[in-house]
Amino acid sequence: MNETFTELIFLLVIAINFIFLNTLPIFSITYGVVSLLLLGGFAHLTFKMTSKK
Repeated sequence: MNETFTELIFLLVIAINFIFLNTLPIFSITYGVVSLLLLGGFAHLTFKMTSKK
């Protein structure tokens, strides 16, 4: 379930980033970097949670 959840977040990030890329290119670059950092954090947390079990 955690894998599908992270994939859903990843797809959402790509979709939002694509929308921002068409409207505000400068903001999309900043948002892209922040979203990648957040995605990395989520992936790290889910990996830690699954490895504990």
